[in-house]
Amino acid sequence: MHLKCKTAKGNKYIYLYSYAGYERERKSPKAISVYSFGRNDKALKQLKEWKEGFNSFPKPLKELGCTKGDLLEWIVTVETGVTKTGKRFNGAV
Repeated sequence: MHLKCKTAKGNKYIYLYSYAGYERERKSPKAISVYSFGRNDKALKQLKEWKEGFNSFPKPLKELGCTKGDLLEWIVTVETGVTKTGKRFNGAV
Protein backbone atom coordinates (compact mmCIF):
# COMPACT_ATOMS: atom_id res chain seq x y z
CA MET A 1 0.00 0.00 0.00
CA HIS A 2 1.14 3.51 -0.68
CA LEU A 3 -0.03 7.11 -0.43
CA LYS A 4 -0.95 9.24 -3.42
CA CYS A 5 -1.83 12.89 -3.65
CA LYS A 6 -4.45 14.28 -6.02
CA THR A 7 -5.11 17.97 -6.64
CA ALA A 8 -8.61 19.35 -7.13
CA LYS A 9 -9.66 22.99 -7.17
CA GLY A 10 -6.32 24.05 -5.72
CA ASN A 11 -6.47 21.65 -2.76
CA LYS A 12 -4.36 18.53 -2.30
CA TYR A 13 -6.07 15.35 -1.14
CA ILE A 14 -4.35 12.24 0.21
CA TYR A 15 -5.45 8.70 -0.64
CA LEU A 16 -4.24 5.25 0.30
CA TYR A 17 -3.80 2.98 -2.71
CA SER A 18 -3.34 -0.77 -2.96
CA TYR A 19 -2.41 -2.99 -5.88
CA ALA A 20 -5.38 -5.07 -7.05
CA GLY A 21 -3.91 -7.11 -9.87
CA TYR A 22 -2.51 -6.72 -13.33
CA GLU A 23 -3.96 -4.95 -16.33
CA ARG A 24 -3.32 -7.03 -19.43
CA GLU A 25 -2.98 -4.06 -21.77
CA ARG A 26 -0.23 -2.35 -19.79
CA LYS A 27 1.20 -5.47 -18.12
CA SER A 28 1.58 -3.49 -14.93
CA PRO A 29 -0.06 -3.63 -11.53
CA LYS A 30 -3.35 -1.78 -11.19
CA ALA A 31 -3.58 0.50 -8.15
CA ILE A 32 -6.98 1.24 -6.63
CA SER A 33 -7.92 3.72 -3.94
CA VAL A 34 -8.85 1.95 -0.71
CA TYR A 35 -9.12 4.91 1.71
CA SER A 36 -9.39 8.69 1.53
CA PHE A 37 -7.72 10.78 4.23
CA GLY A 38 -9.06 14.09 2.90
CA ARG A 39 -7.28 17.40 2.41
CA ASN A 40 -3.58 17.16 3.22
CA ASP A 41 -3.54 19.62 6.15
CA LYS A 42 -6.54 17.97 7.81
CA ALA A 43 -5.19 14.52 6.97
CA LEU A 44 -1.92 15.19 8.81
CA LYS A 45 -3.83 16.40 11.87
CA GLN A 46 -6.01 13.25 11.81
CA LEU A 47 -2.98 10.96 11.38
CA LYS A 48 -1.33 12.54 14.42
CA GLU A 49 -4.52 12.10 16.47
CA TRP A 50 -4.56 8.40 15.55
CA LYS A 51 -0.90 8.18 16.59
CA GLU A 52 -1.72 9.51 20.06
CA GLY A 53 -4.78 7.30 20.47
CA PHE A 54 -4.39 4.24 18.26
CA ASN A 55 -7.74 2.91 19.56
CA SER A 56 -9.48 5.46 17.32
CA PHE A 57 -7.68 4.14 14.20
CA PRO A 58 -10.38 3.39 11.57
CA LYS A 59 -11.65 -0.17 11.40
CA PRO A 60 -11.45 -0.33 7.57
CA LEU A 61 -7.71 0.38 7.74
CA LYS A 62 -7.22 -2.26 10.44
CA GLU A 63 -9.09 -4.76 8.26
CA LEU A 64 -6.71 -3.98 5.40
CA GLY A 65 -3.84 -4.95 7.68
CA CYS A 66 -2.51 -1.46 8.40
CA THR A 67 -0.51 -1.16 11.61
CA LYS A 68 0.82 1.60 13.83
CA GLY A 69 4.12 1.25 11.97
CA ASP A 70 2.34 2.08 8.70
CA LEU A 71 0.71 5.07 10.37
CA LEU A 72 4.08 6.40 11.53
CA GLU A 73 5.48 6.02 7.99
CA TRP A 74 2.52 7.92 6.54
CA ILE A 75 3.05 10.78 9.00
CA VAL A 76 6.74 11.05 8.07
CA THR A 77 5.85 10.95 4.36
CA VAL A 78 3.27 13.75 4.65
CA GLU A 79 5.53 15.91 6.83
CA THR A 80 8.75 15.53 4.84
CA GLY A 81 7.49 15.02 1.30
CA VAL A 82 9.66 11.91 0.87
CA THR A 83 8.39 8.32 0.91
CA LYS A 84 10.11 5.46 2.74
CA THR A 85 11.69 4.39 -0.56
CA GLY A 86 13.07 7.89 -1.18
CA LYS A 87 10.57 9.01 -3.82
CA ARG A 88 9.17 12.53 -3.80
CA PHE A 89 5.63 12.92 -2.39
CA ASN A 90 3.92 16.08 -3.62
CA GLY A 91 1.29 16.12 -0.85
CA ALA A 92 3.63 17.37 1.88
CA VAL A 93 2.27 19.98 4.25
